[in-house]
Amino acid sequence: MRYINLYNLFPTYFPVKHLKSFLLIIALVIPTMVCHAIGTQEIADSLKVRLAVAKTQSDSLRLLYDIFDASDQGRKEPVGWELLDLAVRMNHQVALIDMVPQMASLTRKQLKNDRKLLYYASNIEDRDHRKACELFVHVQRAMDEASYIPEEDLRDAILRYAKEDMTPKNDLFEDILDLYRMVVFVGAGARGNLYLEYLNRLEKMISRLPPDCYYIRNLFYTTSAICHSQNGNYRKAIEADQALIDVISHLEERYHSMGRTYRNYDRYYYICYRRMLSNYKGLTKEEIKDYYAKCALLAEENREVADDFYGEGRPTIYRLMAEKDYAALVPRLKKAIQMMKDKSTANSNIYRDLLGMLVIASDSIGDSATTLTALKEYNMELEQQLKSNSEEAYRELQTRYDVETLKAERNESEMLRRDSELMAGQKVITVALVALLIFVILLMVIYRKNFTLKQRVRDLKKETTQLHKTVERLLHDGKPAGTVEVKGLRSTSPDDKR
Repeated sequence: MRYINLYNLFPTYFPVKHLKSFLLIIALVIPTMVCHAIGTQEIADSLKVRLAVAKTQSDSLRLLYDIFDASDQGRKEPVGWELLDLAVRMNHQVALIDMVPQMASLTRKQLKNDRKLLYYASNIEDRDHRKACELFVHVQRAMDEASYIPEEDLRDAILRYAKEDMTPKNDLFEDILDLYRMVVFVGAGARGNLYLEYLNRLEKMISRLPPDCYYIRNLFYTTSAICHSQNGNYRKAIEADQALIDVISHLEERYHSMGRTYRNYDRYYYICYRRMLSNYKGLTKEEIKDYYAKCALLAEENREVADDFYGEGRPTIYRLMAEKDYAALVPRLKKAIQMMKDKSTANSNIYRDLLGMLVIASDSIGDSATTLTALKEYNMELEQQLKSNSEEAYRELQTRYDVETLKAERNESEMLRRDSELMAGQKVITVALVALLIFVILLMVIYRKNFTLKQRVRDLKKETTQLHKTVERLLHDGKPAGTVEVKGLRSTSPDDKR
């Protein structure tokens, strides 16, 4: 176990009169620190023995959670898959919602796992959480694709996703995915103003997500903090990390209330505080002291954090740079730069920043040899950066031109479509009017014929009435007018004579 040099921790900020109280606090905290510093992988291994004899699925789930939480980062994956399989069998919704995003982050560079993760996500019954988990998996995949996509294919990918972004789906999660892909792929080529424009749009869209979709917010705040840090937007970067810390703190409370004893966020807190310290130009002295102290205490509690804090030691470098303690800074910078050289995955932006600090620090203390060596390498890095920036600026202009062209083509296509719809509508209206006119004419003809027919019927009725009256005059009571009935006349028939 390593120990903190109290003088190096608070060389200028901590008054001597308060040292006794501080040492008392440390005495109370140290036993807990020792426990955590030992590491929890041994605990995870011992819990696996208990898992073999677990009697119920609930017991197995709880033990798997503890094993997952206690395992080192590199040994979590198989436990995570086992946990997800059990969650599906139990239909344990909370475990599915919790583990799908975690496993997506843990296996980010393994594209073959996407289908499995989407299968687990499909078992989530709540629509918002199901779509949010699927969104998280798709965004992680986009990040992987953007990391490995050849430069000649990047333009086609951006245009493809730009078309998707320009076609609202009326579904918040799908619209966020379309926009997030643009952020990821534009960021793979350049991180200038166009990237920031998309990032700001994405921030507004993510603010509309349900409050419990924390894993999407975590992903966005991390993206935002890294981007603004690289672009020198200190306050925006610090705000993003502060928002991320708030979410992590909420999650920590939630998991502890669920009995997740071994769930530990030390590593994530440390990364946030370290990144905030890298933006020391936007921090006050009190904030620098506070964040550095938190990094130091986390290093005492967590073995992985300690390896970084006492290895490259960037939190200390940023603090010393802010304090302008160049004599103490130079050896630490040399150590960190050498360690980064030995890494094949070192961040070029951080490496260049450390070289720039070494030039300033060594020159300030009169170390000409170190200054000359560092300056030569720093100039090479700057030349590479200028070349890279020039290429990125060109790519950004090309991307902006392509996107604007796509928008213009889309607008033109939309206008043509609307014109076509308008013309079609006009044709329909014309046909309808012609049909209406014909109908009106037919109606008028029918009405005229009907009127004529009615007139003839009336005439016929009048003629019939006239005729009836004539007949009545001719046949008065059924006898011709002027005739008289003859009574008492005998018959002259032969039969009567006999």
